[in-house]
Amino acid sequence: MPGRFWTFTLLLAFSKTLNLDLKAITKGAILNQFFLIFSAIPALCFYFLEVKNYLLFFVFSIFFIIFPLALHFLSLKYQIKLKFFVFLKIFFMFLILWILVGLSLFFFILSFSKSINLFYTALIFPIAYNIGILSLISPAGIGIREGVMTFMLLKFFDLEFSNKISVLFRIFNLIIELFLSLIAYILYKLDSHSK
Repeated sequence: MPGRFWTFTLLLAFSKTLNLDLKAITKGAILNQFFLIFSAIPALCFYFLEVKNYLLFFVFSIFFIIFPLALHFLSLKYQIKLKFFVFLKIFFMFLILWILVGLSLFFFILSFSKSINLFYTALIFPIAYNIGILSLISPAGIGIREGVMTFMLLKFFDLEFSNKISVLFRIFNLIIELFLSLIAYILYKLDSHSK
């Protein structure tokens, strides 16, 4: 099943536990998925276009055309109404998220090797993550994400090293997610005891 299925199931469980509106949870999950994919499109453009300075203007101009269309689609299909400024604000927050994760991949690779390009490395994870999530044959993109990362890292490293990095980075992310989940759980328990 697609990786987002598990996230959505978790949100549904929370909606029952915390008595939250199921419709609001569903809209939130749709928006989250939409922004995860949509905010990774610049990375895809930069990667495939081998961007030069004059192409930067072209890519960002296209986004300002696509934004109103995406807003219109969300409002018609899911009754999600976002103002253009709010939409841009959320988009740039997700963009910052991708940049930070790209930087974490860059520094992760630097701990094993010194020859890596910062700009190119920052593009790898958003592309690999979204291809993995969009694949319908693996839960949470397991194997797909690593395969895409391995392929993209082949530009700098041999196959064995690229494969090791992609698998180790998946484990590294998993440890971080488990740690953050534990903190969230502890905070939730502390909050429920204080009420």
